[in-house]
Amino acid sequence: MSLLPDFEYRRPGTLKDAISLLSDYGEEAVLLAGGTALVPRLRLGLKRPNLVIDIKEMAEDLRYVKNEAGVLRVGCLSTIYEIKKNALIRDNYPSLHEAATLMASEDIQQRGTVGGNILQDTRCTYYNKSERWRKGFQSCFK
Repeated sequence: MSLLPDFEYRRPGTLKDAISLLSDYGEEAVLLAGGTALVPRLRLGLKRPNLVIDIKEMAEDLRYVKNEAGVLRVGCLSTIYEIKKNALIRDNYPSLHEAATLMASEDIQQRGTVGGNILQDTRCTYYNKSERWRKGFQSCFK
């Protein structure tokens, strides 16, 4: 893996500020939380944003697991490990608990976030190769 590409880095103080940055930059911005999916893609040159918006410090607003009127609510900064260890999920949502338990190593579970896993662009042999390599093929295989 190579060094990270050049980009502007911002750590907004509020969720409102983060949303404003996303609105201003559109597709040229990416969100950083755990970084387990994004950082390798940056290093491989598969993603070249103009702006990286770090939302890790917004845990107060975005990191939770709760039941509200019979509806499970999980914040996007909740880690896979927190899902795995949460009694509410273990006792009432066994499939979700099992999925979190089987996902990756414990190190990745402790850093990887729910939001990052939802936003992750799944990888395949085609996608993980250089642009030059991909030009030799017609499409992705995923």
